Amino acid sequence: MIPKFRAYYAEKMWYVAKIDLWGDPEQTTCDLAPYLPKYDELFDIPLIETAVMQSTGLKDENGVEIFEGDIVKVTVNNYGTGERFEQIDKVVYEDCRFCFNDGFYYSETIKYSGYENKEVIGNVYENPELLEGTE
Repeated sequence: MIPKFRAYYAEKMWYVAKIDLWGDPEQTTCDLAPYLPKYDELFDIPLIETAVMQSTGLKDENGVEIFEGDIVKVTVNNYGTGERFEQIDKVVYEDCRFCFNDGFYYSETIKYSGYENKEVIGNVYENPELLEGTE
């Protein structure tokens, strides 16, 4: 699977069409395209001016692709008590794996977590208010 990326730049989310790596990290650039189903205009921007997020390769219950930096509502099962509750977590890349962070601890990897009903409800750049009270 080829890694997919998106970037937050100029208060908008963009597709990352290409990353040009140069010897000097400050010269590394990326080609951004509008975050729409069809895009035909690209523009080049220094990578250090963007927040780049990698896809987890997974989709939520609505078929929305889950990226690093997304805010996800999940249903958690407490197997000790049988209780079920909803929780808001952000998707982070930690220790070479994508996992959830509820502001206090990192859970299992997203792919193998026991969380049910994963639903992307926003991202940390456009909807930081969704994390209030979790960090």
